[in-house]
Amino acid sequence: MGSLLSQMYPPEMKRVKMAHMSSGNGVGLELFQFIDPPTRRPNTTSFEYSRAGLFHICVTDPEPENLVRRIVETGGKQISPVLTVFPGEIYQAVYTLDPFGNLVEIMATSYERQMSNRDPNVTSQISDPTITSRPSKSQQLSTSSVLQKIIAKN
Repeated sequence: MGSLLSQMYPPEMKRVKMAHMSSGNGVGLELFQFIDPPTRRPNTTSFEYSRAGLFHICVTDPEPENLVRRIVETGGKQISPVLTVFPGEIYQAVYTLDPFGNLVEIMATSYERQMSNRDPNVTSQISDPTITSRPSKSQQLSTSSVLQKIIAKN
């Protein structure tokens, strides 16, 4: 990887740690920690949801409170309380900032389990219903038409 990285990064980059993960369906995730030169820590007092680029990543942990505690102990921050996503159910979610300022959502169960077989008229309790409600068929078609126009231009 050394010669490949030297072709991808500027010569100032001397040392990096990498972790490569792959899911059962072939989706890969690469994590990088730049050692030399050292990584500059971003502002971690709040999260910038409106900035371009990666907004957040979501991980699953059956005990989100324990992972939140570990994130805070290593210099991160808890952004939201641990929330019950749907009334009367065990599904929970919480937002944190990791020590590097990345927004990390933690869900207590897998996304598929938490979100599948939902009544389309029932929204979660964690947000304003005007935000979480599903778009009507006409809104969906309208959005689809807009996307088709954007794709056609590019």
